[in-house]
Amino acid sequence: MSAKLHSEPMTPAAAQSVLLEILRDITRLCDAHEVEYCLIGGACLGIVRHEGQFVPWDDDIDISVRSEDMPRFDKAMADLPPHLVFEASARLDSGRRIFDGRTRVTEAGRMTDRGLAIDVAPMRNWRSVWHKRIENGVSRVALAGIMPDSSVAWKGRAKRLLRQSGLYRPLKTLADLVIYPWLRAEDRALYARGTGIVSGSIGMAWKGRYPHEVVFPLRDAVFCGVKVAVPNQLERFLEIRYGLDFMELPPENKRWRHFEAAYWTGDERP
Repeated sequence: MSAKLHSEPMTPAAAQSVLLEILRDITRLCDAHEVEYCLIGGACLGIVRHEGQFVPWDDDIDISVRSEDMPRFDKAMADLPPHLVFEASARLDSGRRIFDGRTRVTEAGRMTDRGLAIDVAPMRNWRSVWHKRIENGVSRVALAGIMPDSSVAWKGRAKRLLRQSGLYRPLKTLADLVIYPWLRAEDRALYARGTGIVSGSIGMAWKGRYPHEVVFPLRDAVFCGVKVAVPNQLERFLEIRYGLDFMELPPENKRWRHFEAAYWTGDERP
């Protein structure tokens, strides 16, 4: 049954306050279980460009955890407060999401089944940019049967054709038995040596590919009063992710939002 929305949408500041409380719970549990994580995306931009605060129009928070640590992260999140919903996958290389079940967001005037959320992106070390690009190509085919269709029309059509033909199955078998285990072993070796580049995990595209020393070792920072972990060379990380002009405010028509409005459901407003 659809949730009943509170009559008035949240202000941006109220929505950010909810996100911050989710972040507090996640970081508390990660610290308690000794799970290494780091902020990525707009929150990092807020730390540097907006003096430790949210980017004013930002409406989500992204963090990253090494794929190898995902089982421990999943175990830690079992202790989340009951109003927080943890969406996970059995795949180490799939993202996670933690959202406030008392909230819902709308898109194009319609309520979704999602609430205000923090996304968790798995990361790993790669030998080179080209190794990651080749893996992306292999995974687009090998994972065609389980990954959602691309929002890009031609990519979506190509994936549906692969799925219907079954041609992805032999490559998926090869990837599961040989390619992916080798990549996971290489990731562990590269991380231990402190070499390679850091980017999205198997089958996961990331905005940017970062030299190991740009990300690790992680360092502490403060975001909206919360102690958090961030990439080691934070300014360099932001240059790679957003460009050399990351300190400049974008025009209003390029200030990205992930949804239309956020609401409390029913009488759940604290």
